Amino acid sequence: MLGHDDIKEKLPEYIRDGFMPEEVKAHLESCKECSEELSILQSLKEISVPDPGAMFFETLPQKIRMSLKPEKKKSIFARLVPAFAVIMLVAAISYIYRVMPIPTADEEIMFTDSLAYREYDISDLSEDDVPFISGVADEDRIYMSDEASYLREFAYLSSEEMESFYEGLRTENGGAL
Repeated sequence: MLGHDDIKEKLPEYIRDGFMPEEVKAHLESCKECSEELSILQSLKEISVPDPGAMFFETLPQKIRMSLKPEKKKSIFARLVPAFAVIMLVAAISYIYRVMPIPTADEEIMFTDSLAYREYDISDLSEDDVPFISGVADEDRIYMSDEASYLREFAYLSSEEMESFYEGLRTENGGAL
């Protein structure tokens, strides 16, 4: 049994051959869409198309070749612009590289530990240079004295040593800190 779409596809064949099966005729009587399609196709068959003439068929291959012809080659100027842009980019990068100061080993800007402890030399400061803050002055003296203090010891620990120390404290306190 032919479906709706199958009948629509075969309508041009039925018109050309002049033979239409009974099944298709029955479908066309019940289906308005297919019967309208048939009437459109029949009216197109009746329209006569004039012969374009010999000149059309003689010039057709030439017209096809012209439409497939590659685009006009770019001018020298159009090819030099990208090359000039690349040269200018390389020149700008090399200029910036030469102008920018290269940090020395002492001035390492990148990859420094922002939490690293720095010891400042305050030996030339007098008590008058440092403002007195009551209540914490005694604690500050303990940390700033030349005697051994925990603060100085912790300041010189690496991150691995600090992690090891933390793990030791945690196991000593039963896992809670």
